[in-house]
Amino acid sequence: ALGIPCIALFGATDPELTGPYGEGLHLVFRSLCPDSPCFLRHCPRGPCSAGIAPQDVATAILAKIPEASPVA
Repeated sequence: ALGIPCIALFGATDPELTGPYGEGLHLVFRSLCPDSPCFLRHCPRGPCSAGIAPQDVATAILAKIPEASPVA
């Protein structure tokens, strides 16, 4: 709502229903769990967030930060 980008990680919830407002402004990562979205607090398969690779999140963040981009 304020036009400030955010990083959002979704495991058991659906970013279409509960995600941040604003198209193209935010980095949204969703779990690849086949039961997602289930909205459960405890997944019988284990943590849904385990389906989100930290390296993917870090790479996307660094690509969005101009100062972090390599200088040619």
